Amino acid sequence: MDNLSIIGWTATALSLIYRLPQIYKTLKVKRTEGLSCFSYVIQTLSYIFYILYGYLHPDYPILAMGIIAIIQNFIILFLYFLYNKSIPDSTEN
Repeated sequence: MDNLSIIGWTATALSLIYRLPQIYKTLKVKRTEGLSCFSYVIQTLSYIFYILYGYLHPDYPILAMGIIAIIQNFIILFLYFLYNKSIPDSTEN
């Protein structure tokens, strides 16, 4: 593995770590105040392009980062809609 590959895989690993505390905190407190759904949607769209680029180029660190990051974003978006209290609950009367 050359130095450029090491840099790419290191960047991929570090970029995947920073979402884990958000996922953990959201699961723990079961609240999503302060999360911007719009920013996660835009970020998810950007990862689609990273995946396409990594596949077509081929750039495996970018491809791996895009796939894992989009999965993490889907988890965060799922939790956002699961715990979002601003959506009216039809069972409350």
